[in-house]
Amino acid sequence: MKSIIKFTSVFLILCLSAIALVSCAPLQVEQPENPYLAKNIILMIGDGMGAEHIEATKIYYGLDSLNMETLPYSGFVDTLAVLAGVPIVTDSAAAATAMATGHKTMTGMIGMGLDLSLPLDEVADNKIVFSNVVDIAISKGMKTGIVATKNLNDATPAAFSARGVMRYAGPEITNQQIASGIDVLMGAGYSEYYLPKIDAIRSAGYQVATTKNELLYATGNKLYAGFDSISPTSDVNLELLVTKALEILHNDNGFFAMFEGSKIDSGGHGNDIEYVVRETLSFDIAIGIAMNYVRLNPDTLLIVTADHETGGLNVPDGTTKAQLSNSMFSSGSHTTTDVPYFIWGPGANNIPENIQNTDIAEIIARAMGSTLP
Repeated sequence: MKSIIKFTSVFLILCLSAIALVSCAPLQVEQPENPYLAKNIILMIGDGMGAEHIEATKIYYGLDSLNMETLPYSGFVDTLAVLAGVPIVTDSAAAATAMATGHKTMTGMIGMGLDLSLPLDEVADNKIVFSNVVDIAISKGMKTGIVATKNLNDATPAAFSARGVMRYAGPEITNQQIASGIDVLMGAGYSEYYLPKIDAIRSAGYQVATTKNELLYATGNKLYAGFDSISPTSDVNLELLVTKALEILHNDNGFFAMFEGSKIDSGGHGNDIEYVVRETLSFDIAIGIAMNYVRLNPDTLLIVTADHETGGLNVPDGTTKAQLSNSMFSSGSHTTTDVPYFIWGPGANNIPENIQNTDIAEIIARAMGSTLP
């Protein structure tokens, strides 16, 4: 009888000990996933595209909405540059630098700023060079791509692929792009800037395409596609470039891409309404291609915006196609008007309605699980 009692006591002690060990063990709480993290990030910039350019395009082509307007979240972007801390009308260099690096800067500058606290004779020799979102992507093993319909070394693509230079330093920007490690480079300016560097481009590991057929059948992991003219009516247009870029960039580690509809700006400067709507429609068709990619790859963040508004376009309510006129422009230059943004993907629902252009870089970096330096 005593042995039974002893056994029972020992058994109870062991059970209680086991319960105590279980209750003292740390709880395994599943950590929530980062709601902002995206595998792929696509930034599409309509150079010079304001809200009125979008409105004119819908009227001209009889559309209720453009593809970009169907993205689930939208708002407006302040595009101003700075000079000695004072807001000024921007250009594409300063605006694209803001979106690529998270730093506002002076007009004309690519990926850099100046320390204006220094004596004037020392300022030029003490430029501040900024890192950008492409650097972050490459550091994380993501593929990267830059596509433009104007010269590839023009201001907007340059801000994502070069740094520490002025916007008109074409040959230096070209050299930096070739050495950048960016996987896909596509744009105009081939004969003037890239043909003289074609051996260096190939040595950097790029397959080269300079015709539509070469582009269509390119199979390399790194591609330079250069042309002398890219427009909605040419053999090679933005829609084709975006389609091919997405094909090459798609991979298990994700990618960052910047696609620019560069010539909306040209129509604004020229106060040419038909030019503007033609280029805006082409840009929007390319957006539709990117949207199809997002539907198939929902871990993709798609951002559509502009670097600035060009032309001071004003389309009165009730305007018909027949009434669209070049006289609706009020300027031949850039303006201070905020530009629209449209966004779809992880974290898009948490973006404020009104943002700065520098916030674009912050949103992209956050989607990569990183922060800007």
